[in-house]
Amino acid sequence: LSTGPRFTFNTTRRDAIEVILDAAYGIEGGGLNGLYLIQYKRALRERRRDRSGISVAAGFGGSFEYQHVNEYRFERPDGSTYVQPAYTHAELTRPFLGLVGIGFERILARYVATRAEVHIYVFQFCTVGLKGSYGISIPIGGFHDR
Repeated sequence: LSTGPRFTFNTTRRDAIEVILDAAYGIEGGGLNGLYLIQYKRALRERRRDRSGISVAAGFGGSFEYQHVNEYRFERPDGSTYVQPAYTHAELTRPFLGLVGIGFERILARYVATRAEVHIYVFQFCTVGLKGSYGISIPIGGFHDR
């Protein structure tokens, strides 16, 4: 199970660039890892209050990792103390996968819409996986009737 934010930057009424962080917790010792994705989204049918909007997307992505370890002290049998200092490890890889997808968005109220999508991830021309997602969109400024 993974979770994370999605930021959508509308460039026109039908076109948008999206930045997605799909994070999973549970690296040994605590931490965070996951995928970052950048996609272009094109609305095939604009959303309205009386019907769902349909869009297609294509993009690329890579992985990230973040881990912070606190200082660790261990008393040795000879009475001395071993100290491992605290450290932080962060890594962001180059993009290594592509994605294509289709999505549906339905306006519920001026400041809330539901969104469902399915993406196919591709790595070196081989399908790696299929991922479905469902979420809530909360636009800054609200949805406007067109």
